[in-house]
Amino acid sequence: MLKLFNASKSRLSSISRNISALSKSQQGGEVVKVQDKDDAIKSISKKPTRLPLVKNFFLGKIDTELIPYPEVLYENDYLDIVNQRKKFYEDFLETNVFSNPDNVNNLAKLKEIGAFRSNSMLFTEACYSVSEPEAKFLSYSTFLRNHHQVYRILSDFANENQKSDLLPRLDSGELFGTPCLFEKTSFKNNKHLMMCRATYKDSKEVWMVNGEKSFIVMSPTDKDSSLFLVFVSTESKNFIGDYEESIRVCVIEGNTPGITISRPDETLGFDEKTLSQVTVTFQDVEIPDSAFLVEKDVQDQRIIPTLMSYLRLDKGVQAMADQNVDVESAMVQAYAIETMTDFIVRPLHVVGPEAVIKTFEFEKLLRDASQIAASAETLDGIRHFLAMSGLQYAGVYLNEDVKKQRNPFANPGFMFSRYLGESSIEHPKLKYKFEHFVHPSLVTAGVAVEASISRLGDAVDILLGRHGSLIVEHTVEVNKIGEAATLCYAMFASIARASRSYCI
Repeated sequence: MLKLFNASKSRLSSISRNISALSKSQQGGEVVKVQDKDDAIKSISKKPTRLPLVKNFFLGKIDTELIPYPEVLYENDYLDIVNQRKKFYEDFLETNVFSNPDNVNNLAKLKEIGAFRSNSMLFTEACYSVSEPEAKFLSYSTFLRNHHQVYRILSDFANENQKSDLLPRLDSGELFGTPCLFEKTSFKNNKHLMMCRATYKDSKEVWMVNGEKSFIVMSPTDKDSSLFLVFVSTESKNFIGDYEESIRVCVIEGNTPGITISRPDETLGFDEKTLSQVTVTFQDVEIPDSAFLVEKDVQDQRIIPTLMSYLRLDKGVQAMADQNVDVESAMVQAYAIETMTDFIVRPLHVVGPEAVIKTFEFEKLLRDASQIAASAETLDGIRHFLAMSGLQYAGVYLNEDVKKQRNPFANPGFMFSRYLGESSIEHPKLKYKFEHFVHPSLVTAGVAVEASISRLGDAVDILLGRHGSLIVEHTVEVNKIGEAATLCYAMFASIARASRSYCI
Protein backbone atom coordinates (compact mmCIF):
# COMPACT_ATOMS: atom_id res chain seq x y z
CA MET A 1 0.00 0.00 0.00
CA LEU A 2 1.44 3.30 -1.02
CA LYS A 3 1.38 6.05 1.59
CA LEU A 4 1.96 8.98 -0.68
CA PHE A 5 -0.90 11.45 -0.57
CA ASN A 6 -0.30 13.05 2.82
CA ALA A 7 3.28 13.77 1.87
CA SER A 8 3.04 14.95 -1.70
CA LYS A 9 0.36 15.72 -4.25
CA SER A 10 3.07 15.65 -6.88
CA ARG A 11 3.10 11.85 -6.79
CA LEU A 12 -0.56 11.73 -7.85
CA SER A 13 0.21 14.12 -10.69
CA SER A 14 3.06 11.98 -11.96
CA ILE A 15 0.97 8.80 -11.73
CA SER A 16 -1.87 10.38 -13.68
CA ARG A 17 0.38 11.72 -16.43
CA ASN A 18 2.65 8.66 -16.69
CA ILE A 19 0.71 5.50 -15.95
CA SER A 20 3.59 3.18 -16.56
CA ALA A 21 6.02 5.21 -14.47
CA LEU A 22 7.61 3.92 -11.33
CA SER A 23 6.53 5.38 -7.98
CA LYS A 24 8.57 5.17 -4.84
CA SER A 25 6.96 4.51 -1.51
CA GLN A 26 8.04 6.60 1.44
CA GLN A 27 8.20 3.49 3.58
CA GLY A 28 11.56 1.92 2.85
CA GLY A 29 11.86 3.28 -0.68
CA GLU A 30 10.03 0.30 -2.18
CA VAL A 31 9.61 0.52 -5.95
CA VAL A 32 6.13 -0.34 -7.25
CA LYS A 33 5.28 -0.54 -10.94
CA VAL A 34 1.98 1.13 -11.74
CA GLN A 35 0.07 -0.73 -14.45
CA ASP A 36 -3.26 1.11 -14.44
CA LYS A 37 -4.32 4.63 -13.49
CA ASP A 38 -7.37 3.47 -11.52
CA ASP A 39 -5.31 0.92 -9.59
CA ALA A 40 -2.72 3.58 -8.87
CA ILE A 41 -5.27 6.01 -7.50
CA LYS A 42 -6.94 3.31 -5.41
CA SER A 43 -3.57 2.33 -3.94
CA ILE A 44 -3.03 5.80 -2.53
CA SER A 45 -4.41 6.09 0.97
CA LYS A 46 -6.83 8.92 1.56
CA LYS A 47 -7.83 10.67 4.72
CA PRO A 48 -10.99 9.37 6.41
CA THR A 49 -14.27 11.04 5.55
CA ARG A 50 -15.00 14.08 7.71
CA LEU A 51 -18.37 15.32 8.81
CA PRO A 52 -19.77 17.81 6.27
CA LEU A 53 -18.51 21.29 7.08
CA VAL A 54 -21.38 23.51 5.93
CA LYS A 55 -24.17 21.10 6.85
CA ASN A 56 -22.89 21.28 10.41
CA PHE A 57 -23.28 25.07 10.22
CA PHE A 58 -27.03 24.43 10.21
CA LEU A 59 -26.54 22.86 13.65
CA GLY A 60 -24.32 25.73 14.84
CA LYS A 61 -21.25 23.46 14.80
CA ILE A 62 -17.76 24.32 13.51
CA ASP A 63 -14.94 22.01 12.47
CA THR A 64 -11.99 24.00 13.81
CA GLU A 65 -9.44 21.46 12.55
CA LEU A 66 -9.86 22.77 9.02
CA ILE A 67 -8.46 26.19 9.95
CA PRO A 68 -4.81 25.94 11.08
CA TYR A 69 -3.42 23.32 8.69
CA PRO A 70 -2.92 24.43 5.08
CA GLU A 71 -2.93 21.94 2.21
CA VAL A 72 0.39 22.32 0.42
CA LEU A 73 0.40 22.94 -3.33
CA TYR A 74 3.77 22.23 -4.88
CA GLU A 75 4.76 25.00 -7.27
CA ASN A 76 6.39 22.68 -9.80
CA ASP A 77 3.19 20.66 -10.21
CA TYR A 78 1.17 23.82 -10.76
CA LEU A 79 3.62 25.11 -13.36
CA ASP A 80 3.55 21.76 -15.17
CA ILE A 81 -0.23 21.99 -15.45
CA VAL A 82 -0.17 25.57 -16.70
CA ASN A 83 2.82 25.40 -19.06
CA GLN A 84 1.41 22.44 -20.99
CA ARG A 85 -1.33 24.64 -22.40
CA LYS A 86 0.04 28.14 -21.92
CA LYS A 87 1.56 28.39 -25.40
CA PHE A 88 -1.70 27.41 -27.04
CA TYR A 89 -3.72 30.02 -25.21
CA GLU A 90 -1.11 32.68 -25.92
CA ASP A 91 -0.79 31.85 -29.63
CA PHE A 92 -4.42 31.23 -30.48
CA LEU A 93 -6.67 32.89 -27.94
CA GLU A 94 -4.69 36.11 -27.79
CA THR A 95 -4.81 36.44 -31.57
CA ASN A 96 -8.59 35.92 -31.53
CA VAL A 97 -8.32 33.00 -33.96
CA PHE A 98 -11.67 31.62 -32.77
CA SER A 99 -13.46 34.81 -33.75
CA ASN A 100 -12.46 34.29 -37.40
CA PRO A 101 -15.57 32.97 -39.21
CA ASP A 102 -13.45 31.48 -42.00
CA ASN A 103 -11.47 29.29 -39.61
CA VAL A 104 -13.10 25.84 -39.58
CA ASN A 105 -10.22 24.03 -37.89
CA ASN A 106 -10.70 25.36 -34.37
CA LEU A 107 -11.79 22.00 -32.96
CA ALA A 108 -8.79 20.39 -34.64
CA LYS A 109 -6.54 22.89 -32.85
CA LEU A 110 -8.14 21.89 -29.55
CA LYS A 111 -7.32 18.27 -30.35
CA GLU A 112 -3.69 19.16 -31.03
CA ILE A 113 -3.12 20.44 -27.50
CA GLY A 114 -5.09 17.56 -25.94
CA ALA A 115 -8.00 19.64 -24.66
CA PHE A 116 -10.30 16.61 -25.00
CA ARG A 117 -8.04 14.19 -23.11
CA SER A 118 -10.11 13.65 -19.97
CA ASN A 119 -8.46 10.33 -19.09
CA SER A 120 -4.93 11.73 -18.80
CA MET A 121 -6.00 14.91 -17.00
CA LEU A 122 -6.20 15.56 -13.33
CA PHE A 123 -9.26 17.50 -12.25
CA THR A 124 -7.18 20.67 -11.88
CA GLU A 125 -5.90 20.33 -15.44
CA ALA A 126 -9.43 19.89 -16.80
CA CYS A 127 -10.56 23.00 -14.93
CA TYR A 128 -7.66 24.99 -16.35
CA SER A 129 -8.39 23.87 -19.91
CA VAL A 130 -11.96 25.14 -19.46
CA SER A 131 -11.36 28.35 -17.52
CA GLU A 132 -8.73 29.85 -19.81
CA PRO A 133 -10.87 29.92 -22.99
CA GLU A 134 -13.79 31.23 -20.93
CA ALA A 135 -12.03 34.57 -20.54
CA LYS A 136 -12.47 35.36 -24.24
CA PHE A 137 -14.63 32.67 -25.86
CA LEU A 138 -17.52 31.53 -23.69
CA SER A 139 -18.97 28.99 -26.11
CA TYR A 140 -15.67 27.05 -26.39
CA SER A 141 -15.38 26.93 -22.63
CA THR A 142 -18.94 25.59 -22.34
CA PHE A 143 -18.24 23.11 -25.14
CA LEU A 144 -15.14 21.73 -23.40
CA ARG A 145 -16.87 21.59 -20.02
CA ASN A 146 -19.75 19.59 -21.49
CA HIS A 147 -17.30 17.20 -23.13
CA HIS A 148 -15.51 16.48 -19.86
CA GLN A 149 -18.84 16.05 -18.04
CA VAL A 150 -19.98 13.39 -20.49
CA TYR A 151 -16.64 11.60 -20.18
CA ARG A 152 -16.91 11.49 -16.40
CA ILE A 153 -20.54 10.33 -16.45
CA LEU A 154 -19.59 7.46 -18.75
CA SER A 155 -16.60 6.63 -16.54
CA ASP A 156 -18.89 6.33 -13.51
CA PHE A 157 -22.04 4.73 -14.95
CA ALA A 158 -21.29 3.04 -18.30
CA ASN A 159 -20.77 -0.71 -18.60
CA GLU A 160 -17.47 -2.19 -19.66
CA ASN A 161 -18.41 -2.53 -23.34
CA GLN A 162 -19.49 1.11 -23.51
CA LYS A 163 -16.33 2.25 -21.78
CA SER A 164 -14.02 0.31 -24.08
CA ASP A 165 -15.83 1.61 -27.18
CA LEU A 166 -16.62 5.24 -26.31
CA LEU A 167 -14.04 6.50 -23.80
CA PRO A 168 -10.99 6.18 -26.11
CA ARG A 169 -12.89 7.98 -28.89
CA LEU A 170 -13.88 10.78 -26.53
CA ASP A 171 -10.34 10.99 -25.21
CA SER A 172 -8.86 11.40 -28.71
CA GLY A 173 -11.41 14.00 -29.81
CA GLU A 174 -12.96 11.68 -32.40
CA LEU A 175 -16.27 12.18 -30.57
CA PHE A 176 -17.43 15.33 -28.78
CA GLY A 177 -19.44 14.65 -25.63
CA THR A 178 -22.73 16.58 -25.55
CA PRO A 179 -25.19 16.27 -22.62
CA CYS A 180 -28.88 16.58 -23.60
CA LEU A 181 -30.86 17.25 -20.43
CA PHE A 182 -32.92 20.45 -20.76
CA GLU A 183 -36.16 20.97 -22.69
CA LYS A 184 -38.09 24.09 -23.61
CA THR A 185 -41.50 22.57 -22.85
CA SER A 186 -42.85 23.57 -19.45
CA PHE A 187 -43.09 20.72 -16.94
CA LYS A 188 -46.53 21.94 -15.82
CA ASN A 189 -47.96 21.33 -19.30
CA ASN A 190 -46.43 17.90 -19.63
CA LYS A 191 -47.98 14.76 -18.18
CA HIS A 192 -44.69 12.92 -18.60
CA LEU A 193 -41.45 13.42 -16.74
CA MET A 194 -39.83 14.54 -19.99
CA MET A 195 -41.17 15.26 -23.46
CA CYS A 196 -38.30 13.34 -25.02
CA ARG A 197 -39.42 9.73 -24.72
CA ALA A 198 -38.04 6.28 -25.49
CA THR A 199 -40.54 3.55 -26.42
CA TYR A 200 -39.67 -0.12 -26.80
CA LYS A 201 -40.71 -1.80 -30.03
CA ASP A 202 -41.09 -5.55 -29.57
CA SER A 203 -41.25 -6.19 -33.31
CA LYS A 204 -37.77 -4.75 -33.88
CA GLU A 205 -36.36 -5.30 -30.38
CA VAL A 206 -35.14 -1.71 -30.33
CA TRP A 207 -36.02 1.52 -28.55
CA MET A 208 -37.49 4.43 -30.51
CA VAL A 209 -36.47 7.89 -29.24
CA ASN A 210 -38.68 10.87 -30.10
CA GLY A 211 -38.56 14.44 -28.81
CA GLU A 212 -36.40 17.55 -28.57
CA LYS A 213 -33.55 18.68 -26.36
CA SER A 214 -32.73 22.38 -26.17
CA PHE A 215 -29.95 24.74 -25.05
CA ILE A 216 -27.21 22.45 -26.40
CA VAL A 217 -23.82 23.99 -27.18
CA MET A 218 -22.17 22.27 -30.14
CA SER A 219 -20.78 22.77 -33.61
CA PRO A 220 -23.68 22.42 -36.07
CA THR A 221 -21.28 21.36 -38.82
CA ASP A 222 -19.88 18.49 -36.68
CA LYS A 223 -23.12 16.69 -35.82
CA ASP A 224 -21.75 13.32 -36.91
CA SER A 225 -18.84 13.69 -34.46
CA SER A 226 -21.11 14.34 -31.48
CA LEU A 227 -21.95 11.80 -28.80
CA PHE A 228 -25.25 12.78 -27.21
CA LEU A 229 -25.91 11.83 -23.60
CA VAL A 230 -29.72 11.89 -23.70
CA PHE A 231 -32.09 11.87 -20.73
CA VAL A 232 -35.38 10.27 -21.80
CA SER A 233 -38.68 9.33 -20.19
CA THR A 234 -39.60 5.63 -20.39
CA GLU A 235 -42.23 3.25 -19.09
CA SER A 236 -41.44 -0.13 -17.58
CA LYS A 237 -43.16 -2.72 -15.43
CA ASN A 238 -42.53 -2.62 -11.71
CA PHE A 239 -42.37 -5.64 -9.41
CA ILE A 240 -46.18 -5.95 -9.21
CA GLY A 241 -46.64 -5.74 -12.97
CA ASP A 242 -47.89 -2.15 -13.27
CA TYR A 243 -46.36 0.30 -15.71
CA GLU A 244 -44.55 3.22 -14.14
CA GLU A 245 -42.64 6.10 -15.66
CA SER A 246 -38.97 6.74 -15.02
CA ILE A 247 -36.03 8.65 -16.45
CA ARG A 248 -33.30 6.71 -18.19
CA VAL A 249 -30.04 7.83 -19.78
CA CYS A 250 -28.73 6.64 -23.12
CA VAL A 251 -25.87 7.47 -25.48
CA ILE A 252 -26.59 8.19 -29.15
CA GLU A 253 -23.98 8.97 -31.77
CA GLY A 254 -24.67 11.99 -33.95
CA ASN A 255 -24.58 10.04 -37.22
CA THR A 256 -27.57 7.90 -36.18
CA PRO A 257 -30.47 8.35 -38.66
CA GLY A 258 -33.31 10.55 -37.44
CA ILE A 259 -31.27 13.27 -35.67
CA THR A 260 -31.58 16.84 -36.91
CA ILE A 261 -30.06 20.10 -35.66
CA SER A 262 -32.00 23.36 -35.60
CA ARG A 263 -30.73 26.74 -36.68
CA PRO A 264 -28.56 28.36 -33.98
CA ASP A 265 -30.41 30.30 -31.30
CA GLU A 266 -29.76 34.00 -31.05
CA THR A 267 -28.28 34.20 -27.58
CA LEU A 268 -26.69 36.94 -25.54
CA GLY A 269 -23.30 35.39 -24.91
CA PHE A 270 -22.52 33.03 -27.80
CA ASP A 271 -21.39 35.16 -30.71
CA GLU A 272 -18.76 32.87 -32.22
CA LYS A 273 -19.36 31.50 -35.70
CA THR A 274 -18.31 27.90 -35.25
CA LEU A 275 -20.12 27.02 -32.01
CA SER A 276 -23.73 27.80 -31.23
CA GLN A 277 -26.62 26.97 -28.94
CA VAL A 278 -29.05 24.72 -30.80
CA THR A 279 -32.02 22.38 -30.39
CA VAL A 280 -31.54 18.70 -31.26
CA THR A 281 -34.56 16.80 -32.55
CA PHE A 282 -34.85 13.01 -32.31
CA GLN A 283 -37.42 11.51 -34.70
CA ASP A 284 -37.86 7.73 -34.66
CA VAL A 285 -34.24 7.25 -33.69
CA GLU A 286 -33.58 3.52 -33.17
CA ILE A 287 -31.20 2.51 -30.41
CA PRO A 288 -30.48 -0.93 -28.90
CA ASP A 289 -31.00 -1.76 -25.26
CA SER A 290 -27.22 -1.68 -24.84
CA ALA A 291 -27.26 2.10 -25.47
CA PHE A 292 -28.60 2.75 -21.95
CA LEU A 293 -25.98 3.42 -19.32
CA VAL A 294 -27.27 1.28 -16.45
CA GLU A 295 -29.57 -1.68 -16.08
CA LYS A 296 -33.29 -1.30 -15.53
CA ASP A 297 -32.99 -2.34 -11.90
CA VAL A 298 -30.84 0.69 -11.12
CA GLN A 299 -32.44 4.11 -10.80
CA ASP A 300 -31.00 6.42 -13.44
CA GLN A 301 -32.22 9.44 -11.47
CA ARG A 302 -28.93 9.47 -9.58
CA ILE A 303 -27.14 10.40 -12.82
CA ILE A 304 -28.92 13.78 -12.93
CA PRO A 305 -27.66 15.00 -9.53
CA THR A 306 -24.26 13.57 -10.44
CA LEU A 307 -24.22 15.65 -13.63
CA MET A 308 -25.30 18.71 -11.63
CA SER A 309 -22.52 18.08 -9.14
CA TYR A 310 -20.01 17.97 -12.01
CA LEU A 311 -21.41 21.32 -13.16
CA ARG A 312 -20.62 22.69 -9.71
CA LEU A 313 -17.15 21.08 -9.78
CA ASP A 314 -17.67 19.28 -6.47
CA LYS A 315 -15.41 16.42 -7.57
CA GLY A 316 -12.43 18.69 -6.99
CA VAL A 317 -12.16 17.32 -3.46
CA GLN A 318 -10.02 14.21 -3.85
CA ALA A 319 -8.09 14.26 -0.59
CA MET A 320 -10.95 12.73 1.44
CA ALA A 321 -12.43 9.31 0.82
CA ASP A 322 -16.06 9.66 -0.41
CA GLN A 323 -16.32 13.20 0.91
CA ASN A 324 -19.69 14.82 0.20
CA VAL A 325 -19.37 18.49 -0.68
CA ASP A 326 -22.55 19.02 -2.70
CA VAL A 327 -23.71 21.89 -0.48
CA GLU A 328 -20.31 23.61 -0.41
CA SER A 329 -19.98 23.44 -4.21
CA ALA A 330 -23.54 24.75 -4.65
CA MET A 331 -22.73 27.65 -2.33
CA VAL A 332 -19.61 28.53 -4.30
CA GLN A 333 -21.60 28.53 -7.53
CA ALA A 334 -24.43 30.64 -6.08
CA TYR A 335 -22.04 33.12 -4.48
CA ALA A 336 -19.95 33.40 -7.66
CA ILE A 337 -22.98 33.99 -9.89
CA GLU A 338 -24.51 36.55 -7.55
CA THR A 339 -21.23 38.42 -7.12
CA MET A 340 -20.52 38.35 -10.85
CA THR A 341 -23.93 39.76 -11.79
CA ASP A 342 -23.64 42.41 -9.09
CA PHE A 343 -20.25 43.63 -10.31
CA ILE A 344 -21.00 43.38 -14.01
CA VAL A 345 -23.87 45.89 -13.83
CA ARG A 346 -21.96 48.46 -11.77
CA PRO A 347 -20.22 50.03 -14.80
CA LEU A 348 -23.69 50.79 -16.19
CA HIS A 349 -24.06 53.37 -13.45
CA VAL A 350 -20.73 54.95 -14.41
CA VAL A 351 -20.52 54.62 -18.20
CA GLY A 352 -24.18 55.19 -19.00
CA PRO A 353 -25.83 54.49 -22.39
CA GLU A 354 -22.51 53.90 -24.11
CA ALA A 355 -22.13 50.63 -22.17
CA VAL A 356 -24.87 48.90 -24.20
CA ILE A 357 -23.48 49.80 -27.65
CA LYS A 358 -22.18 46.68 -29.41
CA THR A 359 -18.89 48.28 -30.35
CA PHE A 360 -18.17 49.11 -26.72
CA GLU A 361 -15.88 46.60 -25.01
CA PHE A 362 -17.99 46.33 -21.88
CA GLU A 363 -21.07 45.19 -23.83
CA LYS A 364 -19.56 41.74 -24.58
CA LEU A 365 -18.70 41.24 -20.90
CA LEU A 366 -22.29 42.05 -20.00
CA ARG A 367 -23.61 39.52 -22.52
CA ASP A 368 -21.19 36.79 -21.44
CA ALA A 369 -22.04 37.31 -17.78
CA SER A 370 -25.74 37.03 -18.57
CA GLN A 371 -25.12 33.80 -20.50
CA ILE A 372 -23.16 32.25 -17.63
CA ALA A 373 -25.74 33.26 -15.03
CA ALA A 374 -28.60 31.81 -17.09
CA SER A 375 -26.93 28.53 -18.05
CA ALA A 376 -27.67 25.23 -16.29
CA GLU A 377 -29.26 25.82 -12.88
CA THR A 378 -31.10 28.94 -11.75
CA LEU A 379 -29.84 30.92 -8.78
CA ASP A 380 -33.05 30.38 -6.82
CA GLY A 381 -32.89 26.68 -7.58
CA ILE A 382 -29.33 26.43 -6.23
CA ARG A 383 -30.26 28.37 -3.08
CA HIS A 384 -33.28 26.18 -2.46
CA PHE A 385 -31.22 23.02 -2.96
CA LEU A 386 -28.47 24.01 -0.54
CA ALA A 387 -30.96 25.27 2.07
CA MET A 388 -33.11 22.13 1.94
CA SER A 389 -30.02 19.91 2.07
CA GLY A 390 -28.85 21.67 5.21
CA LEU A 391 -32.31 21.64 6.82
CA GLN A 392 -32.75 17.96 6.04
CA TYR A 393 -29.37 17.19 7.60
CA ALA A 394 -30.18 19.26 10.68
CA GLY A 395 -33.63 17.69 10.98
CA VAL A 396 -32.12 14.26 11.56
CA TYR A 397 -30.26 15.52 14.65
CA LEU A 398 -32.97 17.88 15.88
CA ASN A 399 -35.88 15.51 15.36
CA GLU A 400 -36.62 14.85 19.03
CA ASP A 401 -36.17 18.50 20.04
CA VAL A 402 -38.51 19.61 17.25
CA LYS A 403 -41.19 17.20 18.44
CA LYS A 404 -40.94 18.64 21.95
CA GLN A 405 -41.08 22.22 20.66
CA ARG A 406 -44.23 21.48 18.71
CA ASN A 407 -45.88 19.96 21.77
CA PRO A 408 -44.86 22.40 24.55
CA PHE A 409 -47.58 21.50 27.05
CA ALA A 410 -46.37 17.90 27.19
CA ASN A 411 -42.74 19.01 27.64
CA PRO A 412 -42.74 22.01 30.01
CA GLY A 413 -39.30 21.24 31.42
CA PHE A 414 -37.74 21.23 27.98
CA MET A 415 -39.36 24.53 27.04
CA PHE A 416 -38.25 26.26 30.27
CA SER A 417 -34.70 25.05 29.77
CA ARG A 418 -34.71 26.53 26.27
CA TYR A 419 -35.92 29.95 27.33
CA LEU A 420 -33.66 30.06 30.40
CA GLY A 421 -30.58 28.84 28.55
CA GLU A 422 -27.38 30.84 28.18
CA SER A 423 -27.55 31.12 24.38
CA SER A 424 -29.92 33.28 22.34
CA ILE A 425 -30.07 34.94 18.92
CA GLU A 426 -28.99 38.26 20.44
CA HIS A 427 -26.25 36.75 22.62
CA PRO A 428 -25.10 33.43 21.13
CA LYS A 429 -22.89 31.15 23.17
CA LEU A 430 -19.40 30.83 21.68
CA LYS A 431 -18.33 27.35 22.71
CA TYR A 432 -15.80 26.58 19.98
CA LYS A 433 -13.43 29.50 20.71
CA PHE A 434 -12.92 30.08 17.00
CA GLU A 435 -10.60 33.00 17.66
CA HIS A 436 -8.04 30.66 19.27
CA PHE A 437 -7.45 28.88 15.96
CA VAL A 438 -6.70 31.92 13.78
CA HIS A 439 -3.93 34.48 13.53
CA PRO A 440 -4.04 37.09 16.36
CA SER A 441 -4.90 39.85 13.88
CA LEU A 442 -8.11 37.97 13.00
CA VAL A 443 -9.44 37.45 16.53
CA THR A 444 -12.28 39.96 16.18
CA ALA A 445 -13.32 38.52 12.84
CA GLY A 446 -13.18 35.00 14.27
CA VAL A 447 -15.56 35.92 17.08
CA ALA A 448 -17.97 37.44 14.56
CA VAL A 449 -17.90 34.34 12.35
CA GLU A 450 -18.57 31.95 15.23
CA ALA A 451 -21.41 34.17 16.47
CA SER A 452 -22.93 34.16 12.96
CA ILE A 453 -22.74 30.37 12.66
CA SER A 454 -24.22 29.96 16.14
CA ARG A 455 -27.10 32.27 15.19
CA LEU A 456 -27.63 30.24 12.01
CA GLY A 457 -28.00 27.09 14.09
CA ASP A 458 -30.49 28.82 16.40
CA ALA A 459 -32.48 30.11 13.43
CA VAL A 460 -32.69 26.62 11.92
CA ASP A 461 -33.86 25.24 15.28
CA ILE A 462 -36.57 27.91 15.53
CA LEU A 463 -37.80 27.44 11.96
CA LEU A 464 -38.02 23.65 12.25
CA GLY A 465 -39.84 24.01 15.55
CA ARG A 466 -42.27 26.52 14.05
CA HIS A 467 -43.04 24.77 10.74
CA GLY A 468 -41.95 21.17 11.17
CA SER A 469 -42.08 19.14 7.96
CA LEU A 470 -44.06 21.96 6.30
CA ILE A 471 -40.87 24.03 6.12
CA VAL A 472 -40.66 23.11 2.41
CA GLU A 473 -43.72 25.29 1.75
CA HIS A 474 -42.10 28.41 3.21
CA THR A 475 -39.82 29.16 0.27
CA VAL A 476 -38.87 32.70 1.30
CA GLU A 477 -37.66 31.64 4.75
CA VAL A 478 -35.86 28.62 3.31
CA ASN A 479 -34.00 30.75 0.75
CA LYS A 480 -33.08 33.29 3.45
CA ILE A 481 -31.55 30.49 5.52
CA GLY A 482 -29.63 29.33 2.46
CA GLU A 483 -28.35 32.84 1.81
CA ALA A 484 -27.25 33.23 5.44
CA ALA A 485 -25.45 29.87 5.32
CA THR A 486 -23.67 30.90 2.11
CA LEU A 487 -22.41 34.10 3.72
CA CYS A 488 -21.24 32.15 6.78
CA TYR A 489 -19.32 29.79 4.53
CA ALA A 490 -17.76 32.69 2.62
CA MET A 491 -16.64 34.32 5.88
CA PHE A 492 -15.30 31.04 7.24
CA ALA A 493 -13.33 30.30 4.06
CA SER A 494 -11.94 33.84 3.85
CA ILE A 495 -10.74 33.91 7.45
CA ALA A 496 -9.30 30.40 7.25
CA ARG A 497 -7.36 31.27 4.10
CA ALA A 498 -6.14 34.59 5.50
CA SER A 499 -5.04 32.92 8.72
CA ARG A 500 -3.08 30.28 6.82
CA SER A 501 -1.35 32.95 4.73
CA TYR A 502 -0.30 34.89 7.81
CA CYS A 503 0.84 31.78 9.68
CA ILE A 504 2.85 30.33 6.78
